[in-house]
Amino acid sequence: MKKILFCLSIMAFTVLAFAHGVGIKVVEQSPFIKTESSYSGGEPLANAQALVFSPGDKETEFQRGRTDAYGFFVFIPDRAGDWRFEVDDEMGHRKEVVIPVTEAFLKGDDFGDQDDKTVVPAYIKIILGLSLIIGITGIFYGIKAKRILKSKK
Repeated sequence: MKKILFCLSIMAFTVLAFAHGVGIKVVEQSPFIKTESSYSGGEPLANAQALVFSPGDKETEFQRGRTDAYGFFVFIPDRAGDWRFEVDDEMGHRKEVVIPVTEAFLKGDDFGDQDDKTVVPAYIKIILGLSLIIGITGIFYGIKAKRILKSKK
């Protein structure tokens, strides 16, 4: 019984550990870049420190601020290159992304990547994985039981 409780507690702590990742969704729409930061569970990273670094200066921030209540932060790049965006909730959750900005984007000819990529929370992935394992096991045992019944006839 102790082994079962130990295994269940390990599984519970694993689920909790996955629940605190940070994700950043970037929407480029000339002339601005909007970022949406959230925890892996979908909760917005509200009032988190946000830093933007330009391609020309990797040490001094181009812009500094805080995300709003919904995890959004917006900035307007002034040159082409790889811009670095960092978000930090100052409680141990930090994420950094590099955002490539082209000359076409700066001119307004390119509206960027408009794909709406949905981030699936970790607990949904865990539930899906366990469901698949249980389902495949059920199919296997169903086939095995059917063979046993046929052999007894």
